[in-house]
Amino acid sequence: MSLMVRRRVTWPAISVGPWPTTGYDGRHAQANPTMIDVAAQLDLGIRLIIAAALGAAVGAEREIHGHPAGIRTHMLVALGSALFTVMSIHGFSG
Repeated sequence: MSLMVRRRVTWPAISVGPWPTTGYDGRHAQANPTMIDVAAQLDLGIRLIIAAALGAAVGAEREIHGHPAGIRTHMLVALGSALFTVMSIHGFSG
């Protein structure tokens, strides 16, 4: 018969986020590591609203003159490009 020997595996201290941890399971992490930065969210929202409004203005001008691709198209294109730009700025900032 073979006996299985159980060993206790201890994991090294791993820090997975901006909050400090002392063990693998994060028992000693801070109370609320998922705090939302309200100022950053407000800035992001305002930038996207301004981009959508300016895109809608360009689209309205095109609809008045009878061109294809009106308000909705230009608003969505402007919103998408603004979102892509803002996410790349926040994603690649140090």
